[in-house]
Amino acid sequence: LGLTNCPEKTVNANGDEGRWTSFVGNAMPWSPKYSATVNYEHNWFLSNGLRLSPYISVNWTDEMFFDKGNFSEGALHSGQAAVATGSFALRLINEEDRWAFEAYVRNVTNETVRNWADRGPGYMRGSFYKPRHYGLKFNMAF
Repeated sequence: LGLTNCPEKTVNANGDEGRWTSFVGNAMPWSPKYSATVNYEHNWFLSNGLRLSPYISVNWTDEMFFDKGNFSEGALHSGQAAVATGSFALRLINEEDRWAFEAYVRNVTNETVRNWADRGPGYMRGSFYKPRHYGLKFNMAF
């Protein structure tokens, strides 16, 4: 429409006006430029009526930010750098009796992945996905 963007004016915690800030060219929060996930599952039907089903998942996510400021320096990075993770599972399924066992490993690369962050004056708050972990599951439908 021929209108120019109005810059945002930051306000500090005391309500005092800060400096004018432009976010033109910054990435949108929670929006990596690229991400990809590849999943593969194969089924082997065994002669005793069981099904063996290995599953693998690989995910790559480009750098993303959790706020509009896109601050990317050192420990106060307001997002998550590009990261790749993967998971693996092996399932033994009995469809007739409606049960399944599963052995799994999540985050096989053991990457530290930040899933939320909030930058304060001189500190950072945030949380992370679980490190590499593994386990067994038993499922039964009744």
